[in-house]
Amino acid sequence: MKVSVIGAGPIGGNIARRLSEAGHEVLIANARGPESVSAEVSDAGAQPAELEAVTQDRDVIILAIPFGVQPKLKDLVTTVPENTVVVDTSN
Repeated sequence: MKVSVIGAGPIGGNIARRLSEAGHEVLIANARGPESVSAEVSDAGAQPAELEAVTQDRDVIILAIPFGVQPKLKDLVTTVPENTVVVDTSN
């Protein structure tokens, strides 16, 4: 499955790492850029990416960002294809 995780903190990083270890194709992005994704997450197989790259050609997109930041991603989320499942961890 092609999964994107937006948010590379403790929750998003752990989700990305576990899904990668399970064999899924995982992209992970955050507001600080791909270079800020921890080595532990990328070593598990998740590919750090720019925010703009994680919403297309994905089966699932997981939002793992603080609740108050969600409005800032409105324009990004509106580009998600209709058949993509969006999961919000509401942290």
